[in-house]
Amino acid sequence: MLNVATIVNPKMSQMLMNWSVYSDFFSAITGIPMNQWQFKKAGERINKLERYMNVQMGQKPSEDTLPDRFTKEAVTKYPVDSVVPIEPMVKKYYRIRGYDPLTAGPTLKNLKRLGI
Repeated sequence: MLNVATIVNPKMSQMLMNWSVYSDFFSAITGIPMNQWQFKKAGERINKLERYMNVQMGQKPSEDTLPDRFTKEAVTKYPVDSVVPIEPMVKKYYRIRGYDPLTAGPTLKNLKRLGI
């Protein structure tokens, strides 16, 4: 059974996970020794660098969306409002990831912190 804290707070669930298994796999495959904290930081660097490159190549914040079937109400026999509130979700995602809300890319502060 899932703990409510792991559903509500993903950072909490990541802290409770044993990442050393994954860092051990990485070390076994690549030969590069890496503890669980270095492994998580490497993943964050990859994510931020990929996003930074996408923004440099022209990706716009308006492209961070879902297909119309999720964002527009379909006419059905059920009177339930089933539209995904994408805008507040994207804003929250940007804040959590440390992305600039205007460019949708990582902030310079985050890039410097990660050595990018």
